[in-house]
Order: sequence, then C-alpha cells, then structure tokens
Amino acid sequence: MAVRRSSHTAGQGVHGEPAYVLHRYEWSESSLILELFTRNLGRVAVAAKGVRKPASAFRSVLLPFQPLLVSLGPQAQIRTLRGAEWAGGYAMPTGEPLLVGYYVNELLMRLLAREDVQPLVFDAYAQTLAFIAKHSGEKVAEKRRLCRCWGKSCRMREISGRNPMSSMRSASSSTTIST
Repeated sequence: MAVRRSSHTAGQGVHGEPAYVLHRYEWSESSLILELFTRNLGRVAVAAKGVRKPASAFRSVLLPFQPLLVSLGPQAQIRTLRGAEWAGGYAMPTGEPLLVGYYVNELLMRLLAREDVQPLVFDAYAQTLAFIAKHSGEKVAEKRRLCRCWGKSCRMREISGRNPMSSMRSASSSTTIST
C-alpha cells in the first residue's frame, strides 16, 4: 500500500487524509453523519450527503474497519465529506473478531475527544485491525497495548472478557432490601 500524505490548506479543507469509520448515524433519507478517526485531525464528525442512495459511489466504501483516504470540507463543527477512497485493507471480520472490532471502536468513541490528534493511537488502531483480521485469539494483549498508548491503565479483568458489572450484580443480589 502506497502511503500518501494528506494536504491541509487553510480554508480549503483536507485532501487524502487517512481515516477509519468509527460510527455512523442516519441523518436523512439519503445521508449519514459519520464519526471518523483520522491520523492528523483526530476524531471528527462528517456529514456524508447522499451516500445512502443506491447509486452512491461511497456506499460500499464507508464501512467500519477499512482504511480510507478522505477529502473533507473546511473546518466546522460537522465537516462535509467531499471524497473517500478505499486505501486497501482486510476482509470484514466476522464472529468474535467483529465484536472485538466494535468494542475497540466504542472505546475510541468514548475516550477520544473530537479533534484531539492522537497519531500513536491511530497507528495502534490500524495495527489492532490488522491483528483482528488475522487472528481471533490473543486479543487481550492488543487491547492492553492500545490502552497504554492512551496513557490509561487497564485492569486485566476489564479487558479479559469478564464483565466488571457482573461482580457488582452478584454483590447486590446477596443484599436484600426490605420495604
């Protein structure tokens, strides 16, 4: 895969920016609001107008876990998607790796503020997606490495697949409340 540098021109928008789709919301009958994670802009909200139409060229490109090169309108609270092309990638994960991918996307959505540039996290995310595409086991080490890039300390029980809420539920179920 050839690496392209994005070009940033003041007032003109961004062209060729490496990005991944983290989440998508329906906006109207034919449009979407996308949460993109980009290397040089961080997490950004983007209005993708007309992409839900059957004839849209972007419909098959704007998928989660796929590397993209995007062109965005000038800086605004919600930018406009001007172009997107697939930058080569992996087959869409299925089964447990798909759930791991969605879990990592949810972590990024909750832990990264909009427009907080985190190139190390972006690189770790790209490596994590490559790992998910190739392996279905050993995901704990990848999650721990991703958390270290954020400067957060992850406890093993939180990332090992155990639900931290289950211990709280079992503790509360043993207590009886009298009314």
